[in-house]
Amino acid sequence: MRPDLTHLLDPVTTAQFFEEHWEQAPLVVRRSTPDWFAELFSLDDFERVLPSPVSSQPTTGLQGSIGVSTTIDGKHVEIPLNVDGHGFVSLSAAYRALDSGHTLCLRHLRRVSEPLATLCARVEDDLQQPMGCNVFVTPANIHGYSPHFDTADTFFLQIAGAKRWRIHRPTFDLACGSDYEHADPTQLGEPYMDVVLEPGDTLYLPRGWIHAGAAGPEASVHITLGVVPLTWVQLAHQVIDLAAKRDRRLRQSLPLHRTDLPSIGEQVLDLLGDLPAVGLVAVEQLLAGRVADLPTQLVGGRVRQVLDPPRLTDRSRLCRRPGLAPVVRVARDQVSLHFLGSSVSGPAPTEPALRFVAATPAFRVGDLPAPLDAEDRFDLARRLLVEGYCDLVEPDGAERSSGLDSDACFREPSPRSESLGVDRSTPRSDR
Repeated sequence: MRPDLTHLLDPVTTAQFFEEHWEQAPLVVRRSTPDWFAELFSLDDFERVLPSPVSSQPTTGLQGSIGVSTTIDGKHVEIPLNVDGHGFVSLSAAYRALDSGHTLCLRHLRRVSEPLATLCARVEDDLQQPMGCNVFVTPANIHGYSPHFDTADTFFLQIAGAKRWRIHRPTFDLACGSDYEHADPTQLGEPYMDVVLEPGDTLYLPRGWIHAGAAGPEASVHITLGVVPLTWVQLAHQVIDLAAKRDRRLRQSLPLHRTDLPSIGEQVLDLLGDLPAVGLVAVEQLLAGRVADLPTQLVGGRVRQVLDPPRLTDRSRLCRRPGLAPVVRVARDQVSLHFLGSSVSGPAPTEPALRFVAATPAFRVGDLPAPLDAEDRFDLARRLLVEGYCDLVEPDGAERSSGLDSDACFREPSPRSESLGVDRSTPRSDR
């Protein structure tokens, strides 16, 4: 199995998905193949990911946090779960919660599960959007969350058991704001869709669509992948914030005596007319900022590359790991290649090489452009390997580390898998 967007949608093509469903309408993919997602997660993995360090605040980025949910008087509520003095989940408390009919939500599992980390990385490469990954375990014949909508586009991957989903049209299209919102069940009317997911099935819901799930006669396990999109309104905020740092007029107060509203409106239009000049820089900074928001990728093999450094030649082939979202930042005489979890920096003359690395998913060490000489090329290649940016692909096609598809490395990248660009940010001291 190659875990990526194509695998989640198969037999629906990605082109059909983007044209007919993305941000538009739900999609149900039925397969009659119970083991379609078997390599990602199973109940046998439950004790392997728990106990893990947990967060008292479920929305923070700590690995392995866990939520306990139930429905009281038709509303979803969160129940505290006991942890020990070291911040680890009490497994007996988790078992008691399941025995009491509560749903367990295992959050941020991409930090502790390599199969889920690889899946998230590849789907992020396909969509060029960051995502979260949770696993839900619901006892038999139990309703999970009460009707609600999310502000993330969500893929539901059924792993075990069956789950019935009642889906209603959104009250507010492409909702944004908080991550989770309740919906009033008395105002929903008849569902737009009433479906039962079996193991191996996929459900996609655009953000804002109201849904509620219930397990069948057996316990249900499903994975949710929540895609947190970059939106035009976020870009607009970024453009205005950046313009305000450059244009004193945007930092001034409105007229103290606001009696001439038409005049104020004209001034607003005049100020907005100057925004396109900073639009491209704002795009680059917004995309660059998202790299820091992504969780560190959990992929095996890096320690072998550090402890057993490969012998590099100009013919050595390097392949970028999936989901790293590379971006080059240039500030004064320093150039940095930032990517998920780390960065590689160098003096100004390394800019052509770092740009080349960011834009090229796979390359030979000898392809690194001038002015790097042979020693500089080998040094940069070693740093990229140590920092986990890429893997060494041996001449016979074998990989030096796990989780890498060498054939995919040397295929042409899709339009949605391009580098995120260059951020020519102004040093903080000059602002």
